[in-house]
Amino acid sequence: MLVNGLATAILGRGLAFGANAALTKTISIVTGPIGWAVGGAWTLLDIASPAMRVTVPGTVYIAALREIKRNEKIAKEISEKIKQKLEAEREKKIAKQKMRTFITWVSLAMLVVTIIVACLACK
Repeated sequence: MLVNGLATAILGRGLAFGANAALTKTISIVTGPIGWAVGGAWTLLDIASPAMRVTVPGTVYIAALREIKRNEKIAKEISEKIKQKLEAEREKKIAKQKMRTFITWVSLAMLVVTIIVACLACK
């Protein structure tokens, strides 16, 4: 229909019925499965061209570098969280040890006071 309209505009008359039918049939074949196969083959040839032999691997390499960089950031964040958690656990352990030491000294001081009181009571 579009080609018929262009022919009318350019030539002053439309396409003949047979030409219109042949053109419609050709367009339907080109846009159908045969057209898809030709388009796929053409795409494969384009991908195999010298420019694509450099462009595609280069693009894949850049994508891989970006992924590595992103994973390094994630690994660093995880490492920092683990360090913080380990530091918090270490501080808790030190606090428990300090408390045990304090309790031991208080117990020892109470024992000394008890002995001194007992000795004073014996006199």
